[in-house]
Amino acid sequence: MRHTSTCPYDGDRERKLTTSLHRQKLRQSWNKYNLFNIAKANLRQGRHGRTFFQQKWAAKSMTRGYHGAHIKETDWNRAFSRRLFSAPIHEMTPYMQMAYAPLERRLDVAIFRAMFASSTLQAKQFCTHGAVKVNGKPLDGTQVEAVPAEAGQQAEQQPKQSGHKEKAATEAITDLVSSKEVRKQVDGLSRDEQKALANLLRQDAENPIDESKPYWTPWEPRRYMAPFAFVPRYLEVNQNICAAVYLRHPVARRGTAEVPTPFPYETNQLAFNWYLRRH
Repeated sequence: MRHTSTCPYDGDRERKLTTSLHRQKLRQSWNKYNLFNIAKANLRQGRHGRTFFQQKWAAKSMTRGYHGAHIKETDWNRAFSRRLFSAPIHEMTPYMQMAYAPLERRLDVAIFRAMFASSTLQAKQFCTHGAVKVNGKPLDGTQVEAVPAEAGQQAEQQPKQSGHKEKAATEAITDLVSSKEVRKQVDGLSRDEQKALANLLRQDAENPIDESKPYWTPWEPRRYMAPFAFVPRYLEVNQNICAAVYLRHPVARRGTAEVPTPFPYETNQLAFNWYLRRH
């Protein structure tokens, strides 16, 4: 599994395809427009003047825009299950928050949850173009769902052969830093300014520009990703080697459900009832 900046689903294109400030459909994406829609969304729809069918239809339309928007409705109907997994407890449990639990088993959704992709669309591109390995074997595109205890990681990539260009650039930087003019300018700085300069040079040495990496360098956290920066309990992620393990299927526990969703209990309950009648 890997996160790359060369995916065709860039910011503007993804906003045009999936994110609308007018319709305000919520998506599984780190897009800033999607974050705005989540912040402004009125998720508790009023039931006054609506029939039960209309309430279920509105809830289904709202939740499907977020859970598996890149999946056909027929595929989701085939994957839907009325069986909701939960821990063996006898207290109040939000079972209806598990309505879309079968989608969390998909590899593209697991990659998005592991924070290796900025959206499920980008994660689907990784799976389609062979950028993901499952249990050490390249993904051939036929496997859709993850199996508990399966490990996924980024595919091997040959580093770019820059050769003499990198060597010339390194020599030029070394000559520039060691020049007398630079030393004079540094000597003219105050102690606080020298400390700030030393800190910047230290950070640049720890996170240098490396064109051989499959992502933009120097690396820095993506903007607007903080609200989405969490890993569910059913995943074990190692960001250092860009790998994750799908431990088990998500379950409902006392007072909480392991399927991340921005929608309240009542909305997911209506959506579950919509699909329940068709199975």
